[in-house]
Amino acid sequence: MNNLVLAFAPKFTKLQVLSLRQTIPQLEDKAVESVANYCPELLDLDLSKSFKLTDCSLYALAHGCQRLTKLNISGCTAFSDVALSYLTGFCRNLRSLNLCGCTKAASDRALTAIAHNCHRLQYLNLGWCEFVGDAGVMSLARRCPDLRELDLCGCSLITDDSIVALAERCLYLRSLDLYQCHNITDIAMYSLANRGMKSKRDMWKPVGSRYDEGLVNLNLGQCTGLTAQAVQAVCDSFPSLHTCLRQSLTISGCLNLVSVHCACTTGSPILFQVSGVGNCCVVTLKFLNVNLFKIYTSLDLKDEAVEALVIWHCMPSNSSAKRWDALMASVEDGIEVCESADSV
Repeated sequence: MNNLVLAFAPKFTKLQVLSLRQTIPQLEDKAVESVANYCPELLDLDLSKSFKLTDCSLYALAHGCQRLTKLNISGCTAFSDVALSYLTGFCRNLRSLNLCGCTKAASDRALTAIAHNCHRLQYLNLGWCEFVGDAGVMSLARRCPDLRELDLCGCSLITDDSIVALAERCLYLRSLDLYQCHNITDIAMYSLANRGMKSKRDMWKPVGSRYDEGLVNLNLGQCTGLTAQAVQAVCDSFPSLHTCLRQSLTISGCLNLVSVHCACTTGSPILFQVSGVGNCCVVTLKFLNVNLFKIYTSLDLKDEAVEALVIWHCMPSNSSAKRWDALMASVEDGIEVCESADSV
């Protein structure tokens, strides 16, 4: 691959989009340096999974490809935060930046530099960058108001402070991934819910002064510190969040959040079936055109418990919620969330 890149780079000086993504890492610094030297009009560059690249490549891009608007260096584990910070000082037009798995490059220091230099940033992937903390995310929130998509999955150091800052400053945010962010609590959820209520009020403003429709994707998988009440508040504030088959609100691995439901489920007819195998009772609930799940319990599940399930999902209320909580407390073996009707 290196020889191929070295051969074509001098011949394509007007190149604007280039993908050098590899299955088997072969790309070396000399190839990227050639691209930087001969392709000054490059706008979109994909170097993902280029494990052999070093900081030399980022320094070369900083001087040769300053018009970049989209850069994917996910999986490039050798890059440092110093080199990434240097790059953003020259490539100030970046709107999309994928740093997934760049554990050395994606630090709070680098994020502060990105926030200072790249005010037009709209998409940022920080997945599995374990050293990202509140300082970096809050810098982004303060200086990148146009941020639309942010992936923080596996960033276990961030706390509610980051989410509160994003909710207050990044009013165009549409997609937020918080998978395995274990320090997130209800405080973060209520800050998002309040932002959603503000967006609803803005609907009465002139078109030019409105914000977008708000969150349309939210991943809370494995965020076990959240309560159903707080997550329900978020779901109610953003009509585009769905717990049904569309799955734009992901709560996998959070058994305490199974009662959270989107507007699609309210008043929807339910089909349910109770079957027993030995001492094991299986209750299968199917919302017509919505989500499906099974509850397995080794205890005797009475008709009253099944009725509580139906009442809670058809007409949520305090009394039915209490009956639902009582039922959940009796479930010993857990809940299986099904992905489609075929799995029931």
